[in-house]
Amino acid sequence: LPLPPAPSSRTEVAFDGSAYARVRELVAGLCARAGMSAHRTEDAVLVAHELATNCVQHGTGSGVMRLWSTGSALVVEARAAGRFHDPLVGRRRPASVGERGRGLWLVNRLCDLVQLRNTPDGTVVRAHLRLP
Repeated sequence: LPLPPAPSSRTEVAFDGSAYARVRELVAGLCARAGMSAHRTEDAVLVAHELATNCVQHGTGSGVMRLWSTGSALVVEARAAGRFHDPLVGRRRPASVGERGRGLWLVNRLCDLVQLRNTPDGTVVRAHLRLP
């Protein structure tokens, strides 16, 4: 099933491997405006960073981050070229050895809901973090 469209009031930023700091700043600002605690803001910033890193490393080196608040949740959405083939990607605990494979697992651990979709243009990951 396709995801519902993102609201027109979203914040949107294109990124590549040199723009991680910009993505983190945007998320931190949105969290502050939404009244998130410092601890939960750190979670949201880490989620956005991991999603952006995944797009750069497993996609074509760039992506688009969309951010918005639903009133009850902060939504962090990453879009990039490339597709995932494992429907449970990020849902299984990664092996304790190796340097890769922890990003989406961590996102799933920190968020209240994570939605992944393959689309004709690539992959969309939408992460929801409940607001206070």
